[in-house]
Amino acid sequence: MKLQTRVTLWIAGILFLSTTVVLVLTLVSTLSRSGQTLEHTLTTVADRVASLPEIVAGLDGTPFDGIIQNRVQQILDISPAVDQIMVCSMDGTRYSHSNLFLLGLSFDGPEAEAVRKHARRYITTSDSEHGEFTRAFAPVFSGSRQVGFVAVGAVATRIRGENRQAVVSALSYLAAGLGIGILGAYGLARKIKAMLLGMEPQELAQLYREHTGMVEALHEGVVAINKDGRISMANESARKLLGRGALYGEQISKVMPDTLLPEVIATGSARFENEQRVNGRIIITNIVPVVEKDQVVGVVETFQDKTQVLRMAEELTGIKQLVQALRASSHEFSNKLHAILGMIELEEYDEAKAFIHTTQREHGALNKKLLDAFRDPMIAGLMLGKFSVAAEEGFSLTVTNTSRLEKFADPSVSHALVSILGNFVDNAFDAVRKNGENHGDIVVDIHEDGGIIVIKVRDNGPGIQTCHKESIFMRGFSTKGEGRGTGLHLVRQEVRNLGGDITVESVPGSTEFTVTIPLDGGGGRG
Repeated sequence: MKLQTRVTLWIAGILFLSTTVVLVLTLVSTLSRSGQTLEHTLTTVADRVASLPEIVAGLDGTPFDGIIQNRVQQILDISPAVDQIMVCSMDGTRYSHSNLFLLGLSFDGPEAEAVRKHARRYITTSDSEHGEFTRAFAPVFSGSRQVGFVAVGAVATRIRGENRQAVVSALSYLAAGLGIGILGAYGLARKIKAMLLGMEPQELAQLYREHTGMVEALHEGVVAINKDGRISMANESARKLLGRGALYGEQISKVMPDTLLPEVIATGSARFENEQRVNGRIIITNIVPVVEKDQVVGVVETFQDKTQVLRMAEELTGIKQLVQALRASSHEFSNKLHAILGMIELEEYDEAKAFIHTTQREHGALNKKLLDAFRDPMIAGLMLGKFSVAAEEGFSLTVTNTSRLEKFADPSVSHALVSILGNFVDNAFDAVRKNGENHGDIVVDIHEDGGIIVIKVRDNGPGIQTCHKESIFMRGFSTKGEGRGTGLHLVRQEVRNLGGDITVESVPGSTEFTVTIPLDGGGGRG
């Protein structure tokens, strides 16, 4: 059975059950009260008639003259619930009756005995030609002396007929109410079906199981956030990455203080590949808004530990720097091998031997200087390759004598420094190439100063235009043509991830980039 049919039947059944119970209870109460009301009405009318002065006077020695009958008829005309009012003297003579032929005749029988002999009020029920007949008897007193009695009666079956009519009316109202309720239930069922995108419960359950399984299977952290910034769903990977056992209902700004969530909710624009530090970890986040009827109702944020992504990203940048350096070294040695081969073919053995010794000496001295200065082999290897590029292009690349850097326990820090240093030196090469025939000088200084790593790269290129100083770190900005403009942007991200700062000073003929990274801010030795 489809959801729409089930919802309609459920609501109709609930309406039928609830209204039937209410109707039955109401009718039982009404019917019960109707009997009590009839008895109360008859007793009240009997007492009233018995207390009327003209009734008392008419029974107290006044001859039968029809005055009582006229007065009783007036009361009957204004009492629709009463069918008969009979006024009798102590000997049973009827002074009033609905049947005029019975006036003056005696009313005898056991019903009248109690009121005549004991002067007490009571109610009796008996059968008549019109059905069950109920009477209320009341004594009539003249002072302290009883002079007669009053019997006020009504056909009880007529009251029951009115009650049956009330039941029929109530049932018709019930049927009409149920009809309206069923139409409302049908409309509500259609609304619910539309809200559920036309899917059946079993389809929703299957979709939920698949969705939950898929989200939990992801190594990437997934968090759903409502428009108020509270987490409504988080998978296991998210809880592990954020170091929290429970995330539901938490404000994302408390879990990730630097989140771009408010900006995404305000603008409705997705943000991708944003990096931030959370609980000592570097996290890459992607935030996509959830839009309904042109309104942002929430966002889905995915993130993962930079330990993996950083390695890939930094290897794509840092190892790229190393590969380029090794390629330059390979090219340099290839040229030298060709030179040695040429000397051997010319049988200039002494010159070849001297060239080999000179090359070995120079290369050994450079290797020793770099290895003494940089205990991290990745940085030493990078600089060795850069020296090969400089030698090949005729540039002067110098590492200051004060340069010294110990090895890092965390390889991600080495990757980051390779990316930072490699991009700076490459930018310096690009700058001094613009000098033309003028000599290009690049100076690199790396040292630790009071718990801070300081990296400085200076070149004697034409300098950076003042209007470009604020833009050079923006993704995609470059003065070198299309497809460039990512190096310095990556450098700034790496520096920020390590808790450091980057500055640039440039005048015509000189540009110096300076990076400072605190050892306790991410560049520590672990």
